[in-house]
Amino acid sequence: MAEWITLKLLEEDPFATLGRLRESAPVHWVPALNRYIITRFEECRYVETRPDVFTAEQDGHRVDRTIGRSMIRKDDPDHARERLAANRTLRVRAVADRWRPVFEANANRLLADFVDRGPGADLSEDFAAPLAAANVAALVGLPHVPHDDVARWSATFMAGAANLAEEPDIWASVAAVNAEIDDALDEAVDRVRRHPDGSILSTMVEAGMPLGTQRANVKLAIAGGINEPKHAVTSAVWALSTRAEQRRRAMAEPSLFEAVFEEIVRWLPPVGMISRRTTRDVELGGLLIPADAQVGASLHAANRDPRRFANADQFDFDRDSTGHLGFGAGPHMCAGRWVGQCSVGQVALPMLYSRLRGLTASDPEGAHFVGWTFRGLQQLPVQWDSVTRFTPEPTRSPTPREVTVTEKVVEAEGVAA
Repeated sequence: MAEWITLKLLEEDPFATLGRLRESAPVHWVPALNRYIITRFEECRYVETRPDVFTAEQDGHRVDRTIGRSMIRKDDPDHARERLAANRTLRVRAVADRWRPVFEANANRLLADFVDRGPGADLSEDFAAPLAAANVAALVGLPHVPHDDVARWSATFMAGAANLAEEPDIWASVAAVNAEIDDALDEAVDRVRRHPDGSILSTMVEAGMPLGTQRANVKLAIAGGINEPKHAVTSAVWALSTRAEQRRRAMAEPSLFEAVFEEIVRWLPPVGMISRRTTRDVELGGLLIPADAQVGASLHAANRDPRRFANADQFDFDRDSTGHLGFGAGPHMCAGRWVGQCSVGQVALPMLYSRLRGLTASDPEGAHFVGWTFRGLQQLPVQWDSVTRFTPEPTRSPTPREVTVTEKVVEAEGVAA
């Protein structure tokens, strides 16, 4: 029993705190979290790939109260049915063909605004957050909603999902945002029914999903689709700011920013814990976990497990990070991982470093990360020496070989691309 764990320790440094747990045993009961915490790579992967033992279905969960019952809180076959519809928007080829031009247009427009602010601008609030919000708005089928509104909706949903204290003001804000989104979706449903656009809403309408299912899964994408790419952009720029040689190599060969993206998601997972419930008594890591127990698979700890990754506490985009758990694993692996790889690793990071010569954090040593289940930089003021025009590479579809290789990787990780 890890009685010494406190929320304060987790907020201050989840990696050191959970790393200490990991090196003593793979599974612990943590009273402060009222759940069993899984800390080693293999055990976390087991939890995520065995929904028959560790179910995503949890009655009365705050996420359900916040956005409705989406696929994230369902197991197969219901989960698979909804996931299949969303995958038509989010699979590798669809992202490359349909969405990359959208991401590039959004990034070009927002980067021009960012440059106008001059050195010292906040990369998080002035570029990464609005870019993520604009991309999500397009993906879910609400392209004309201002990105400020989408960001506000997402922040409200995140507050609801984390409302352990049951603060009534937060639930009132959640209800108001749900009403706003429902009104917007009512109009959008009619539009995509007449003119399908490949968005998540459009594919769910085409698949005949009930209105409540459409709404819940669009809200899921809004809730979860902003923090992750926003934090990936800011964390990557922060990490490269103190690693001059890695920064130089990535700038010289922009395709390496895809490896930068994968490594930053391994090293600093934007989502630090996956919640599950046991369906029966199960022994894991030498500890008996009873049926109907709450379990948390710690991605912060698993992705830095030295049994899986050499020098796991170090950021190194040369490492083979294949199979890291930053996107989860199994049936519930993050549906938006290819969106993240494209929008951040192929578009945002190469564009930033190509346009803003000498880009670096203004004060990398003073950067402050917040949160532990959802961890990232709230602000990152940056400097640059000069500005150049960015000419994106011509957009192309992935080759049949690239699609085949990608699908094999995803199949090995337990989910269809």
